[in-house]
Amino acid sequence: MLLESPTVTLPTTLYRFGTDWESAEKLQADAENAAANGFPFGVSTTARRPTRTAASEASVAELVQHFDVEQTGRDPNHFTVLLPNPVTDQAAVTFNTLFGRTPPPASSTFNPCNEPDLAVICIGKTPLPSFLGISYVVGGTTSTVCSLPIDLFSPEPNSDSNYAYV
Repeated sequence: MLLESPTVTLPTTLYRFGTDWESAEKLQADAENAAANGFPFGVSTTARRPTRTAASEASVAELVQHFDVEQTGRDPNHFTVLLPNPVTDQAAVTFNTLFGRTPPPASSTFNPCNEPDLAVICIGKTPLPSFLGISYVVGGTTSTVCSLPIDLFSPEPNSDSNYAYV
């Protein structure tokens, strides 16, 4: 539902800065920050297409089927998408989907190269097809130096594996 007033021109599209998937925790933190600053519990959007930074967009007609949208602040183009408190995973999925954001890849198995404080050299001789990779971690971000498809990697972290943890 769009919460409108006689002076608000309804946009057809709203834009949110950034294009990355936002977790329920991230949306919760943003909404808490908005509430702490006198705005409704929700996240900021704009009716103006950003020109200096990447943004994702959502149809207002589709947004209002799932969330209340309210014009907020002095800028007539600033709108807040109101979120449930607490922000649920389902609300985050709906929000991100409406804004055309792609979810991060799911990880259902242990991959030592995804561990936040672990640098790994994966060298193996087991018959499972995978990769030879050298990765390093700086500030919690994993960077892969190389990743070559070969038939050498065992994904079992507690087996007689061929990981070299450094």
